[in-house]
Amino acid sequence: MIAQNNEIGTWGQLAESLYEFLNRRNATIEYVFDNMVVGVPKETGPDSPQANWRLNGTLRIRTSEPSD
Repeated sequence: MIAQNNEIGTWGQLAESLYEFLNRRNATIEYVFDNMVVGVPKETGPDSPQANWRLNGTLRIRTSEPSD
């Protein structure tokens, strides 16, 4: 959950808070990524080496809002 001061603690808490927010509003959100590359830290720290994860295709995340 997001703390009262709007600080987000972890990625898991961010995902949970975003899901709850979108679910309450019945919102629609869609992202399309083609040939996406994500740099994932192998260790903690500012100078951590990264592994590149590749998505060769399209990722769609979709929810629907009922029309009025």
